[in-house]
Amino acid sequence: MNKTEWSNKRVSRLFDRYNRLYFRGKLSDYRVAIGTLAGGTRGRCYWSKRKITIDAEHYASDRELRGTVLHEMAHAACAGRSQGHDVHFFAHVERLLQRGAPVTVDTGEAGNVVILAKSCTGPLPNTQTKNGHVGGPPTEEIRGLCHDP
Repeated sequence: MNKTEWSNKRVSRLFDRYNRLYFRGKLSDYRVAIGTLAGGTRGRCYWSKRKITIDAEHYASDRELRGTVLHEMAHAACAGRSQGHDVHFFAHVERLLQRGAPVTVDTGEAGNVVILAKSCTGPLPNTQTKNGHVGGPPTEEIRGLCHDP
């Protein structure tokens, strides 16, 4: 695994690239910075401040850090409609996965939400929900939220 030095400039360039590629520039009013977060938190989105902080010390690889940037960008895209890892957040994660973004899914965060992929007709293979179901049935359904209007 490769891990390199991350600066504010580098993470900002990555954010700008991902904003263009995956969010159609809709997150341009956000800024991203490297910082220290408590309790082993890897990233945090501050909606009211329009800021994302990434703690670069907690990563074994650049790929993990990139995945967290996208994870926090998904939170930013849900600002005002979402609280944490809910159905709206995972709809954005699903859209990122469909577009081939290097975001990973920790199924422990999914709770009872099933992540759908490709055509939004079924769960990702081997996706286990918090209650032990593999692939469903979901408590909250995100079909219909997975495509941009």
